[in-house]
Amino acid sequence: MMMLILVVRSGEIVPYTGGRMAPEMLDWLEKKIGPPAKVLESLEEVEKFTTASDVAVVGFFTKDSEEKVGWLSACLDYDDYGVHYPVAVTTDSAAAEKFGVSNGVVLFRGEEQIKYTGDYTVQDLRDFMTEQAIPLIVEFNHETAQQIFKPPNNQKSHLLVFHEGKEEQQTKEVKGVMEKVGVEFKDQVIFVSVDVDVEDHRRMVEFLGIRHRINNDTYPTFRVITMKDSLGPVRFRPKDTTVEEDNLRTFLQQYTQGKVAKDYFVEPLPKDWNDKDVKYLTAMNVKEITENPETQALVMYYAPWCGHCKTLIPVWDALGAKYSNSDTVLAKMDSTVNEVEGSEKINSFPTIRLHRKDGTQAEYNGERTVEGITKFLDSDGVYGMAAPDHDEL
Repeated sequence: MMMLILVVRSGEIVPYTGGRMAPEMLDWLEKKIGPPAKVLESLEEVEKFTTASDVAVVGFFTKDSEEKVGWLSACLDYDDYGVHYPVAVTTDSAAAEKFGVSNGVVLFRGEEQIKYTGDYTVQDLRDFMTEQAIPLIVEFNHETAQQIFKPPNNQKSHLLVFHEGKEEQQTKEVKGVMEKVGVEFKDQVIFVSVDVDVEDHRRMVEFLGIRHRINNDTYPTFRVITMKDSLGPVRFRPKDTTVEEDNLRTFLQQYTQGKVAKDYFVEPLPKDWNDKDVKYLTAMNVKEITENPETQALVMYYAPWCGHCKTLIPVWDALGAKYSNSDTVLAKMDSTVNEVEGSEKINSFPTIRLHRKDGTQAEYNGERTVEGITKFLDSDGVYGMAAPDHDEL
């Protein structure tokens, strides 16, 4: 049975979003019923607060300022947005004088002090904190991913440098290059260090752009990605993936000037792709088969790790034999290593599509049997077009 915990705060219902252990519950409750930002009474408290964390944000205000109200509203429940650095407020005049600010917000990041210059609306203030809290080099992990790939930081480009963390000298050299070049592009690009020796990162490494099977990358290597497309990352791959200062700088200069084309996964075409009843497609020949006006093609777009896809393979082979002497081509394509420019992205596996002779398409969502798919073909893609199954990624 699922348990739902709610807190009523000043007439507002606040759903519980904390952990399951007693200390976590207590910590969450104290945050929700306490002040939205820690109150600092003196310059000494401000100095201690701003040096205790890698990132801290303080609002310096007079007691009755309107900006203070906006700041406290922005701080309320701010930790629910995946960012957990501390926020505070002070009305101490000595502190305001020391840091050269009056009725304003300052983000402290190491030795840097970044002053806020925008409007005192909740979203503008939160966007400021989320953007400016990002260090020059972000160490990729589950927590930082929540920050760099969500608004507003998803609107920036991300340079991902993949390296072997166990190789200390390699890691040191890579980060040295990133620091030198990062200063020049920090307003446009977030620099991210990805340790490929961490087990939890390996699936993400593939998702973010590295496919040894088709690219033959060696570490260290790099990509630029954008996350503006809700369907996934758009990659930009350099011809030279060497992580050296001049190479990295030149690539980013070209990229920021719009001179780098998108990168698409293209699996090499096997010599025996046409030898069996079920044809093997890659990004190199898929349009040749699916856009042929003399034949129609029924294609299974699959992922090698997908259990549903593995179950479907015997059915697909049987269908291939059944239609081997017809104008219907049975084919399959591994969509994890193949992307076709201008084509709709495959997001659910397996996806079964009929590519008709006239260029139209129909997607099959019926029972995955020889009989069911045969009816789909015999009805020209009408049978099996009921409400689609849930995603099976």
